[in-house]
Amino acid sequence: MTPARQAYAWLGGFAVFVGLLWLLGDVLTPFVAGMVIAYLLDPLADRLEAWGTSRTVATSLLTLLFILVVLCAVLLLVPVVGGGKKRKSRSQSGDEGAEQVRTVVRVTPLDETMRRDELAQLAGGQTHQEALTFADSLLKQAQKLRQS
Repeated sequence: MTPARQAYAWLGGFAVFVGLLWLLGDVLTPFVAGMVIAYLLDPLADRLEAWGTSRTVATSLLTLLFILVVLCAVLLLVPVVGGGKKRKSRSQSGDEGAEQVRTVVRVTPLDETMRRDELAQLAGGQTHQEALTFADSLLKQAQKLRQS
């Protein structure tokens, strides 16, 4: 086999290997993660073994310790990430709500009571009294804008 054909064979084999990795990526990911974790925890297992524990006990202790650390990290991060999404969604819904309020104030020719109730519904997420106060303040601002 000539060196050129050998290079093409290696390139073809590499392309097949990369294609299989790409196709089986979802299946292989947990195994790769497990290998990385085992590689990182192996020095700790060696140290526990040097202190006189068996390899089985050392790996069992490290597995339990790793599970506890991951569980604590998840329990600490979930409220932080969830709170960020909640704040983001509130601010986005607030922007949409403000646009709806502007539309109701500008366009809808309804009587004062009807507008107040609609605006109170658009202010959602607050107590009923706060929503009504919010709606009243918006109506007063709209009246000032119309007068000027």
